[in-house]
Amino acid sequence: MSRVSCLGFNIPVASIDDSPVRAALRTALTGALKQRDRQAAGVYRSALAAVDNAEAVPLDDSYEPGAVETSPSGVGQTETRRRQLTETEVANVVEAEAQERCAAADQIADTDAAAAQKLRDEASLLRALLGSAPTDWSLQPA
Repeated sequence: MSRVSCLGFNIPVASIDDSPVRAALRTALTGALKQRDRQAAGVYRSALAAVDNAEAVPLDDSYEPGAVETSPSGVGQTETRRRQLTETEVANVVEAEAQERCAAADQIADTDAAAAQKLRDEASLLRALLGSAPTDWSLQPA
């Protein structure tokens, strides 16, 4: 885990290069921003956010909502490490994003063909990215 200096604090952050798919998403996002392609940039940001959300640690039984005065206090008392996803899991998250767009496109195809085509184009961007990422992983059924 690397550290980033922000406002005088050294903050631990996960390495952004720990996953070829994540690295491909970040590279594609940078390229889309440079080309001012708002649609592609939005798709890649959305996929990166989905991967980040998949890394979130679920609440366990020890979590009990309550009064502020009964909550843990002190530096790091409520912090926990994020999950480390495997390459397959990251690829599955991105593929699930593409599948969601295709499903939404199918639902609105009769009422708004242009929006449905936009969603299909977004799904093809994600699938093309998965095809261009290093293939030391394989997609697993969701």
